[in-house]
Amino acid sequence: IYRKWKAGDEIILHFPKRLEFQNIDNKNPEIKALTWGPLALAGTDLAWLQGDCSSPDKWIHSVDRENIIFETKPGHDRGYDHLQRTFKPYADFKEMEWYYLYVRVF
Repeated sequence: IYRKWKAGDEIILHFPKRLEFQNIDNKNPEIKALTWGPLALAGTDLAWLQGDCSSPDKWIHSVDRENIIFETKPGHDRGYDHLQRTFKPYADFKEMEWYYLYVRVF
């Protein structure tokens, strides 16, 4: 934005807060990053997921709105139908804490 700024000027940005899978590259279309608005979400465990990438909100739900924690519904971990996978903002992982920023989705 090019303009002459003066005291009291402000910019207000609105980021839609919805779950989306972002493709990483064209070579590996099954590798994706899960985002919630502008935040990258990372998994607490390695996972191969199965579900509709265009509608992740149908099989991934919020379990803690205040801390922005999401969880898959049962039946969406490829090979382990009983498991649920947890995701939280990448920035919330502590030093030396394991995380998985990318997941395979089939």
